[in-house]
Order: sequence, then structure tokens, then C-alpha cells
Amino acid sequence: MMNPGWKNAIAAAWSDLREGGVFAAIDFYESPVDLFRRQMQVNHVAVEAHLLGEIDVYFGRTLIEFDRAYLGLWRYSSLSVKNFLSHETQKCRYSQMQIH
Repeated sequence: MMNPGWKNAIAAAWSDLREGGVFAAIDFYESPVDLFRRQMQVNHVAVEAHLLGEIDVYFGRTLIEFDRAYLGLWRYSSLSVKNFLSHETQKCRYSQMQIH
């Protein structure tokens, strides 16, 4: 669980990922059950697919799989990304992102 601070955690993972390293994430994606979403919010868990956009910013478009859990009470996303960039190239990209 990364609430709060999830944006910083994704940025740090991207910054520290070495060439050939793998980033993987599993996230609550959505729930069709309003009562479940409210209960998760009480426990500071967002069920609104908020990680995927931020992961795209750092890692680019990734292959994402979606699965259902507990008879469809919620869906979750899972993804993994392998870094093919050298650490120097990645650091250069990171510094360019900080400028914008």
C-alpha cells in the first residue's frame, strides 16, 4: 500500500531501476460496488485506477492485465516493465522530466 506518497514511490522506482531491471505493480483498479469503494476509502485505499497514468508517465505504455477478485467485487490491474535503457540514458530522461 502506498497511500499517501505513491507518486514519489513510482518516481523513485523509475529513477533507481537499472538496465535490465523489472518494475512490477498490482493495483486495485475499480469496483462496481459503491459500498465496497466507500469502505476501502475509509481504510485509505483508492479503488480508482490512479496508478496507471503515473506509471505511463515514467515507464511509457505498458502491458497491463486485468483480473476480477472475490466474485467481481473488484478488478485489479497487474503489470511489469523491463528497463532496456542504460542507467545514464535513464538519468538523462529523468532530468529532462524535472525541467518540464
